[in-house]
Amino acid sequence: MNEALISVVEEYGTLKRVVVDEFNKDWIDSISFQFENGVLDLSVDLEYDTIRWAVQAQVVGESGSSGPFWSSLLSSKPAWIWLLENQRGYLDGIQIEFWLGNQRTLLQIAAETAQLKIYRLEQIVAAL
Repeated sequence: MNEALISVVEEYGTLKRVVVDEFNKDWIDSISFQFENGVLDLSVDLEYDTIRWAVQAQVVGESGSSGPFWSSLLSSKPAWIWLLENQRGYLDGIQIEFWLGNQRTLLQIAAETAQLKIYRLEQIVAAL
């Protein structure tokens, strides 16, 4: 059980701002999810090519984001957070499920080749 990530889900409140630090438009160095009562920062550990995460309790001011996709997540709350480990035991990613009413958005952020890659996951329903 990870108490820091539990506090993000249970105490940090709604998403107010997302700040994406990009080396260029195709290379993401870090992402900061800023909630009402705290911040979840994600980056890459360049030595091991793994994901680094840190949380800090703080009050976040005004809303805003780094683009239209992120704007659609503002005011949502994190419902679940998973730490993702690969078959060799390296922490390569984090998965966050955001809820806004009945709308759920599931993101996976992975450390790949010294950068962060962001994936949006969708449920696949098998045809009968």
